[in-house]
Amino acid sequence: MALKKGAFHTAKNTSGDPTLLCVNDDGELLVSSDSPGTCKHDRGTATTTDAVTFEDTATITGALTKVYDNFEFSGSSTVEVLWKICYIDDAGGTPVETILADFITGPGQYTVCCNLDCPAVDTTGGTGTQEFKLKGRSIDASCLGDIFGYLAVKER
Repeated sequence: MALKKGAFHTAKNTSGDPTLLCVNDDGELLVSSDSPGTCKHDRGTATTTDAVTFEDTATITGALTKVYDNFEFSGSSTVEVLWKICYIDDAGGTPVETILADFITGPGQYTVCCNLDCPAVDTTGGTGTQEFKLKGRSIDASCLGDIFGYLAVKER
């Protein structure tokens, strides 16, 4: 069946509900690669203790054989803080930490809010607990304080 531009075309989605189909100028069916997935999120606070130790502010526990993408995060503080977004594969009791991104909040820049569309993390092949964490630490040991974090990710 040929699809015609300007005509209404319908099909049923996986739930059995009617859905309008999109057709481009060449009459080709447009297909979205965006699957619904589930949004998982966490927020929290911690107090920096020194300029060496990263404190967890937000933790999301993942599952094996899932793909995680569309990361959103924010970090707030009143002191200079180095932040990192990490994927942690427990690897059978020996955690392996992969830093997905990092950023800094500094004097006068108390909050950073960002999206990390890429990379996607596929937990297939992982072992044990799978976690995503937003961590922060003071840059200057003489300036310690509270830090606030938010982390969200799409699980597919």
